[in-house]
Amino acid sequence: MVDTKLHIPNKNVFINCPYDDEYKNMMYRIIFLVAKFGCKPYIAAGNSESSDRMTKILSMIKHSFIGIHDISYMEHTPEKPLARFNMPFELGIDFAHKYYCHNGKKRLLILQKKQFLSQKVLSDLSGVDIEAHNGKDEELIKIIRNFFCSIFSLSNVVSSTKLNDEFFLFNGWLRNRLLALGFSQNEYLNEPTLSEFIIYTLEYVNSVGTHY
Repeated sequence: MVDTKLHIPNKNVFINCPYDDEYKNMMYRIIFLVAKFGCKPYIAAGNSESSDRMTKILSMIKHSFIGIHDISYMEHTPEKPLARFNMPFELGIDFAHKYYCHNGKKRLLILQKKQFLSQKVLSDLSGVDIEAHNGKDEELIKIIRNFFCSIFSLSNVVSSTKLNDEFFLFNGWLRNRLLALGFSQNEYLNEPTLSEFIIYTLEYVNSVGTHY
């Protein structure tokens, strides 16, 4: 009998997403969900100590078997007149790594805000499955939940609604943790660095358990 289960050499996840106030809540949820499914999040914005950003990104992609890419900001809007191309650029690097280093077996989740947006501005992705979250936290959580359940062949995993509830429990834990350290009531999620947020997320998940 042939074993068709995917061989997963590591559970590192490269996260390529916008890094600004508008997207921050979604980014926090992605990091939390990555940790809840027993993986380690890697995100370039969380490693500000390095002056060579490109080298850092290449290293993260090289050492991650899973990639989550949100290319929502490719489109310019009246509020954002300049489109952002860092995300599709890093996605292209990860695509190359998937086929040249992992024989096409590396797992990539590509996200966008609007359905079919990528086909208008990045036609090379035609035929590639891209999930639209419509800018809604609940839809993002559902997409990521189903992605991990698929690649890890999981069952009996709680619903996306329950995962969102778990995120809010973590948020309450984090709030108390940071207030005890002297962070302000109103800015406790803005004052710590992203690297610190990842550390706290892993600490919390290690204490309550993962889904894989």
